[in-house]
Amino acid sequence: MNSEKLKNISDSIGNWASITNESKLQTIRSLKSIATIDTCQIPKDSEMSCPEHNHVMSSPCNLSQCPFYLSNPKSFNCIYHSLDNAKKKKLTPNEISTCLGITVNQINQHLSSAIQKIRLVKIEDDIAAERLNKFTYLEGSCINCGVDIEDELDLGLSPSLIIEHGKWGYCSDDCKKQKLPWKFKLERKHSTDWEYVIIKATSYISTIKATSKEIEGLLGIDPFSLNEKDKISVSVYKKIYSIY
Repeated sequence: MNSEKLKNISDSIGNWASITNESKLQTIRSLKSIATIDTCQIPKDSEMSCPEHNHVMSSPCNLSQCPFYLSNPKSFNCIYHSLDNAKKKKLTPNEISTCLGITVNQINQHLSSAIQKIRLVKIEDDIAAERLNKFTYLEGSCINCGVDIEDELDLGLSPSLIIEHGKWGYCSDDCKKQKLPWKFKLERKHSTDWEYVIIKATSYISTIKATSKEIEGLLGIDPFSLNEKDKISVSVYKKIYSIY
């Protein structure tokens, strides 16, 4: 049994209050998909605040379709409050296993998956919050030079130059070579320069221990296998905006 992994599990529950509701919800959904979750402690308070609708509950919740719903009146039928209360006392691996009704090995596997999802959400949120140049693409225009190609996109005259029928594409092969589809997809998704997305995403390998595979999955390309021209573009971008 890996004691370090067990310590990480206990610490995650202990730090429950420090992560966002969105991260909590993702963790809960991941765990509920592979286990029957039960409560470990009984809240002492006679009233609870609903994390989803922000109203005070004086009796167990009946909204069974709520993502926080847990069939246990002792915790107001709310897994959020069950885990929020548990943060006051770090749980042992056996207690966590009892709560979830699964083995410690299963907990390790699925907690790792949940943490991976939370990590990727953080990266995307940070890119959106800190992006340098914010912009959007206009439909019906060449994604590289901006010339109007609405008719060409609607008629589909050059399939090899179309990214999405009627919306996105190129006016010529030269423009396609200058901005490959993967660059457009990154810029459209994050509304900023593809170089910045690459720089920001890869920086998390050292800061929050994201793996290269996680980054590749997030970006849709391997950022460490860029051609020389793209590597130079990223390097120049760093210097221009003083990114270190």
